[in-house]
Amino acid sequence: MTDGSFLRRKLRLSRGRKSPTTTTNKTIKGSLMKSIAPLIFLPVCLALALFTGACNSTPTPTPPPPSAPPTQDWIAVENRMPQIGEPRPNFYVDGKVTTNRSNLQPRLTKTNPQGINTAILLLDLTIVDLGGIGTQDVSLRDVRYEERITRGQYSQVSILWEGNIIENIPVTIAN
Repeated sequence: MTDGSFLRRKLRLSRGRKSPTTTTNKTIKGSLMKSIAPLIFLPVCLALALFTGACNSTPTPTPPPPSAPPTQDWIAVENRMPQIGEPRPNFYVDGKVTTNRSNLQPRLTKTNPQGINTAILLLDLTIVDLGGIGTQDVSLRDVRYEERITRGQYSQVSILWEGNIIENIPVTIAN
């Protein structure tokens, strides 16, 4: 036999069989992957879920709770026009809230604590009873929030009623 035919024959015979070393290595690698796969897979999935949730910059408003008053005409404005004299608030949020008595006044206050995204201002809407006797009239009442902010501090305002988002308002720039 020539050297070439001997090698071909040896190669043909070895194709059908697995060497004991290869089988052992594959078994070790397989069992190692089965034991560490959950340790790698779980944190990666959690990080991905958190990342995709954090990238959602516009929270979708949930349907308002049944007790939330009807609202309309919301606007959020950052006023960048030059001011003369003592600096006044340069950011305001205006809206209208329906109440059923004249002594009930809507109020907007800054939610504490604010959310993770600092570009979104969270405001709590509450209805304050001013006391006394009020007339029984269902009407729209103006509500306003003012604050002095740095340029471009907020890009959106979310109005909350009892912890639920009832309105998302993009911030308008007034030049």
